[in-house]
Amino acid sequence: MAMQYLGIDLSNSESTLLFSSGEREHTLSLATAIFREQEKERWYVGTEACEKALAGTGSMTENLLAGSERGGSILVEGTEYRAIELLARFLKLAKRELLGEEKEEATYTVLVLPEYRLSFVRELHTLLPQYDFPADTLRIISREESFLHFLRGEPALLEAGEVGLYALEEKSFAFYAGRSKKEKNKDVLLAETQNMREAFTLKMLNNTQGENYADHLLAANAEKVLRNRHFASVILTGPGFNRMDWSPNFQRSVCKGQRKLYQDKTVFAQGGLLAGRAAVEKRELPRLVCKGRSPVRLSLLVKHEGQERELVLAERGAALLTAVGRFRFLPEDRKEVQLLLSDGGRVIRSLPVALDVLPEREDKSCYIDVSFRFSDERRAEFTLVDAGFGEIFPPSGKESRQEVELWD
Repeated sequence: MAMQYLGIDLSNSESTLLFSSGEREHTLSLATAIFREQEKERWYVGTEACEKALAGTGSMTENLLAGSERGGSILVEGTEYRAIELLARFLKLAKRELLGEEKEEATYTVLVLPEYRLSFVRELHTLLPQYDFPADTLRIISREESFLHFLRGEPALLEAGEVGLYALEEKSFAFYAGRSKKEKNKDVLLAETQNMREAFTLKMLNNTQGENYADHLLAANAEKVLRNRHFASVILTGPGFNRMDWSPNFQRSVCKGQRKLYQDKTVFAQGGLLAGRAAVEKRELPRLVCKGRSPVRLSLLVKHEGQERELVLAERGAALLTAVGRFRFLPEDRKEVQLLLSDGGRVIRSLPVALDVLPEREDKSCYIDVSFRFSDERRAEFTLVDAGFGEIFPPSGKESRQEVELWD
């Protein structure tokens, strides 16, 4: 049986699902909204939801992603729901609508988010298994990471130089840049994002005056963003670029300097699908440096038999959600250990982690159990526990939890 993969590009206004089974692919784009009937708790998405909303038989709820990221609640037909639960229900129904009556199921699902906030990703990853997304076959990544997976599948684009991508959606306009480099003989792919102030409602494109204004607005942006950088190609995606006839000046600005221009409606869903395939096939990937992954290597500088050594906690490019560790060591310094942040082999910062669980007794007479994880994109969380010293000094159970600010 062929492996089956599902990539879901989720945004606040429109979502795209791409399902792959062997040589077959199915795509579905639909509004990120959910409809509930008045009398019964029945839920609908997509075309059926729009038809029922027009008939006035219930309530349509929009802005599911934004509401979920805020941690808010939404009142629907007199009942209060957590926004994140409505989002999870939407994803379940959207997947069912895509797969239809074939009763197919994805071997692996990757959900792609425009922004990557670790606390929200943790909550969503915990909730989705209740809505037919098994935890062991689910990943949640950023659009930056999805873009890098897409480029990994199109090596000719990266070989020609840096690749840009414009995503135009309802009241959202973002520019992504992807490039490759070598770090100590390791291939590295890096991505960055700029959220542009030139965002507008896509209703502006419904008349000639609005089209002209939007065209000149984006053309000026392209002149500014692409200047002095070697972008060999630029990709356009998002509902705003579903048709291109309204943007001749913008396209001319993008194509200056012999840049190649491409349009692809499913870049992020494709990237999610490729990420799922790589996870299942356990492929060795280039190091990915982007939102949702650590931009630096984190290590503790510890002493072992009198020699200073680095104990690596997370490599540069490690996924923030799964970068966790637990170990035991015997400190030789009574006060603290140093947390080192390294960028491509160069230490860029050293931060203290206090050993405040050590009892008042001689040196090297107390083991410490250390647990590590990222608490968000900017901070690492350490839990230190007095583990004692054999039968001579039993563990006291004293525990310390600290958060270390990694960068300003």
